[in-house]
Amino acid sequence: RQAAITLTGTDDDEAAGVMLLQDINNLFKDCERMKSADLVDALISMEDRPWPEWYRGKPITTRQVARLVKPFGVKPKLIRSGYGAKPGRGYILEDFASGFERYTVTSQ
Repeated sequence: RQAAITLTGTDDDEAAGVMLLQDINNLFKDCERMKSADLVDALISMEDRPWPEWYRGKPITTRQVARLVKPFGVKPKLIRSGYGAKPGRGYILEDFASGFERYTVTSQ
């Protein structure tokens, strides 16, 4: 793996992380926070992306999402997704701002 990274100058996890950031950016268009489970459900519903069959034919998990976004300085937090909702682990839009700015293309 190290030889492949050296020869190509890329890491599969890094490329996957950038792709994931782009998809998360699209999912956050209508909200400011999202629970990890809801985010994963939305990702695995994207049939044209790798998330439904991410690892050995199985869908991506919340842990795998957390591992892929960690290099961008993003970690899941305890959040509430709405009034009266139970708190759970999830993500806040503003935590992705730096990653979105650097790695995603915005349409104007």
